[in-house]
Amino acid sequence: MCLTTCTTDMDCTAGVCLAGSCGKKPIGAACLAPGDCNSGFCEQGVCCNVACGTACVSCALAGSVGTCTPIPTGQDPLNQCTAAAPMSCGLDGSCNGAGACRFFVNTTVCSAATCTGSTRTPPGTCDGAGACRMPTVSCGNYGCGTAGACRTTCGTTADCAMPSVCNGGSCGGLKGEYFDNADFTSLLVTRTDATVDFAWGQGAPPGAAAVGADVFSVRWTGKLTPRYSETYTFYVSSDDGDRLIVNNVMIINHFSIHAATPEDTGTIPLMANQAYDIKLEYYENTMDAQIHLSWSSPSQAREIIPTSRLSPAP
Repeated sequence: MCLTTCTTDMDCTAGVCLAGSCGKKPIGAACLAPGDCNSGFCEQGVCCNVACGTACVSCALAGSVGTCTPIPTGQDPLNQCTAAAPMSCGLDGSCNGAGACRFFVNTTVCSAATCTGSTRTPPGTCDGAGACRMPTVSCGNYGCGTAGACRTTCGTTADCAMPSVCNGGSCGGLKGEYFDNADFTSLLVTRTDATVDFAWGQGAPPGAAAVGADVFSVRWTGKLTPRYSETYTFYVSSDDGDRLIVNNVMIINHFSIHAATPEDTGTIPLMANQAYDIKLEYYENTMDAQIHLSWSSPSQAREIIPTSRLSPAP
């Protein structure tokens, strides 16, 4: 009597015994159904080593026929990945090489550049994981211009980000707080001064007449950004008292009644294009009132510190 099932390979005249049947096909052979294969898995017309039914994997790739293998990046031979619109940062219609559909890569533009107030958002790019990255960039002392860009020059203070002011085509300045007494009490006026270069004589500061002509004080605060990585010398010429703090270091302290000459000086090493805290305090006793703040370095000719290198404190 002939056997109709098998228990071991010895029961078969050819091939092997698998699940009671003889003659199953080996891995890598062509197949029509799982029952054709020794492994019991027929994938993409090939006897496969394992079930291979997820997206972006194949058992019929050249060089790995019969082994379930991720489809190479950028390909989709089985048409399993549906492409979305690039602006969505969704799937791009191809495989990622790791057994899944690929998101649009991180160089794909997903939003246009915008600029509002003094904050610019450059063109957004996909993050490669399905989201659109839209980092914001401050325009610094400047406001927004046209075409989603920051301004780089100014014609009026309206072109600047508050509280900066426009002076000589540049936005910047220092916050000036004007007090009715010599000890920084009784604040009367707060404004942005483009530079500290004042000679008020025996009158009150223009625009701050409420403080009077004598016995008042002023505190200027903000950021200072040097052009060079060098040791800078600061010069303060005042009548009367002054003290200067840069990067939390008091480099000038002559807070007493004195004439504008000789001027006070102090030095400090600074790094190019790094913003440092600056605070200048001044008080006027009687008679002439003036104060001037300048700087120099081995590469920087002496000058009144310009508006372009100053940013007012909020």
